Amino acid sequence: MSLTALRELGVNDNLLSSLPQEIGRLPVLQKLGLGNNQITELPDEIWGLTTLRALYLGYNQLTHLSSRIGALTRLQVLSLAGNQLTLLPSRIGRLTELRGLNLSHNRLISLP
Repeated sequence: MSLTALRELGVNDNLLSSLPQEIGRLPVLQKLGLGNNQITELPDEIWGLTTLRALYLGYNQLTHLSSRIGALTRLQVLSLAGNQLTLLPSRIGRLTELRGLNLSHNRLISLP
């Protein structure tokens, strides 16, 4: 099945612990909702989704965020609330289109 025209994908409120590598085969995806799952890490392919404008990763089990987040320069909304993050990569500063950033309910000890 080919979903190359898919612009929005919501799989919130499930029991997903990982994402398939095929997530990177959605070339026009603009909104990705992954909140309220059990995701512990993100596949490298997600950083190739350069058309993303909204990425919802809240309430998962993330402990680390790749510096490759800086490649998602079109992001306007990023939710990372309710994870286990202690640090953010400095490259998050490359998200110059960002209008909303939710970092609530993590374990952050500093900000970049």
